[in-house]
Amino acid sequence: MADTLRASKQDALTSELQTLHQDIARRSREEVFAIAQKVLTDLAGLSLEERMGEVFTQRLRELDDEARAGLAKALKTSSNTVQVRSAFELPAAQRAAIQSALNETFSGEVQIQFDTTPDLISGIELSANGWKVAWNIADFLASLEQRIGELIQEKSEPQVHPAAPEKAA
Repeated sequence: MADTLRASKQDALTSELQTLHQDIARRSREEVFAIAQKVLTDLAGLSLEERMGEVFTQRLRELDDEARAGLAKALKTSSNTVQVRSAFELPAAQRAAIQSALNETFSGEVQIQFDTTPDLISGIELSANGWKVAWNIADFLASLEQRIGELIQEKSEPQVHPAAPEKAA
């Protein structure tokens, strides 16, 4: 009876400790990502934004065949108009570079609507009829957060240990 009670208390304590560990890990992860978001948003300046525009334009020019075909289909079904959203106001030169990359990639004049959306956290996103090409720090942070969450979940699953043989009374 005492052994059963002790085992029950041990199981409850182990479960409580595991829950506490998961809560601390989750809160730590959330704080790290919040700090990273804040720092990257604060650091975003003209040279960083210019480089983001260059990387995004390069990414458009280097779409693989599957992505190119998907975007081409989306362009045809959306009257050849795309929306380009950015976390910052795109200068005329960057708008022209994106326009040129799309026109070259799809051998035609693509109509673009440019919008500023600060929640992208330093990035640029092109969308057309449900299809999207994006480069932004928020996507990297979300991907990292997901991978860390999966790792924590994997590591925090209860470990099954073989029971010790009972002693003869």
